[in-house]
Amino acid sequence: MKRLFRRWLDTLWPPYCLLCGQVHSGSIQSICLPCLSDLPRIDTPCWRCGLPIAFDPKFASRQPTQLCGNCLKRTPSFHHCVAPWLYDMPVQQVINGFKHKQQLVYGRLLADLLARRVTEHYADKDKRPTLIIPVPLHQQKLRKRGFNQALEIAKIIARNTQIPLDPHRVQRCKPTTSQQELTAMQRRRNVRNAFVCRKPFQGECVAIVDDVVTTGATCDALASVLSEAGAGEVHVWAVARTLKHPY
Repeated sequence: MKRLFRRWLDTLWPPYCLLCGQVHSGSIQSICLPCLSDLPRIDTPCWRCGLPIAFDPKFASRQPTQLCGNCLKRTPSFHHCVAPWLYDMPVQQVINGFKHKQQLVYGRLLADLLARRVTEHYADKDKRPTLIIPVPLHQQKLRKRGFNQALEIAKIIARNTQIPLDPHRVQRCKPTTSQQELTAMQRRRNVRNAFVCRKPFQGECVAIVDDVVTTGATCDALASVLSEAGAGEVHVWAVARTLKHPY
């Protein structure tokens, strides 16, 4: 019945791509296959921080879990990062439209893209996280922006993957300044002691959801709090990753 209803809607209002404006019949309603294939994908990410690393045939047998030099020097508090695309055009435009211009239709596209990648990445469901925690906003910024972009993305991922979502487990207890113009060291200082966990964990594998990982300072600080509260592994799920080194 749902499929018939979906076909009926597609006949009346055929889906169009938000990037090129063309009507299409792809599996993700708001993006066509050519535009999807043109997104700046990270093909060989560091297993820990998600930064792209050069492929070395000598390490092909352990390629998925290969680490970058930064993570070998200083291991982040989170255990794994899934960030499929570079923070570059047109991903950057879509994220900024959603986050800063309240173009919520872009948020649905970002969430659908990340949910699809997460589903593919965790083909073995026994190895995927069992709880989703969106990066929380402080009340001041939440009132100013009107919504938490990480929570909106996390809602759709939770619905598509059937993984429970807990948006109230962690609070942002300190109003931090914008991270955009800060150095990596300033970012770490800015989010230090910014989060508090309201309820302990029992060894669960937890996924932090955000829109963009820049240096990883925010996710590192949040993952540290989750680990101290009893979480087992902490994974990071984000739509995009910048090329900035984490430390």
